[in-house]
Amino acid sequence: MNTPSSRRPYDQFQSGVTSASPKGRAVPVSSPYDPQLLQSAEVLRSTLIRRRRHYNDPRLERFAREFFADDNMVWAYFFPREVGPSPHQQSFGSVAQLNMKAVWTPLHMVNAAANQAMSMVIVLPHEREFIHLATMVYPCALFHSVRAAVMGGYQRIAVSPDWLTHLRGLFLTDALRSLRREDAAMSDTLRAVLGLPGEGHIHPQQVSRLMSAVHLAHLQTRAVWATSGL
Repeated sequence: MNTPSSRRPYDQFQSGVTSASPKGRAVPVSSPYDPQLLQSAEVLRSTLIRRRRHYNDPRLERFAREFFADDNMVWAYFFPREVGPSPHQQSFGSVAQLNMKAVWTPLHMVNAAANQAMSMVIVLPHEREFIHLATMVYPCALFHSVRAAVMGGYQRIAVSPDWLTHLRGLFLTDALRSLRREDAAMSDTLRAVLGLPGEGHIHPQQVSRLMSAVHLAHLQTRAVWATSGL
């Protein structure tokens, strides 16, 4: 089976780099992260299983397990970035504390974002687990691209939204296909909420609400990860 995990980890990123202008060109630099410090995918996957939400709906739980069976996704969700104060930091504390830099992982970010999405008033009670999963997987292509850029020694990246959507679809292909065999309507709705092309039986108003929840929940994620400077 030709899944994303069967490709070289950085092939997808390298073919998606935009270098039409000097500002968008990837510039080789020494990586700030030592690859020797990265743990094996199996070790990280065990940690991920403990830290991520487990869904009561078995269809969603199977989807999450299949998605994180890809080593590329495990590495991407644990690859750290040194950033400013946590986007989810409390508003109290001294100026010195608030200005301290810290290292955050994508898993930390998406857990917070997914919990935020679940609590939004535009999300109905029976949609909460669904929106949590959608929010968890939505930025997978962004996380993968940032990791690939840093590990490849690049200082700047310029990846188009269309490319991120394409790459997201590649990483989610198998899990979406499996879900569709179980529940076509749920699979089609998830595909639409994630901005992936496709046809199916969806409710446009529901998709619009849930897409809004995902995008609002990830405002801070994009502020931290979706920058040209790494």
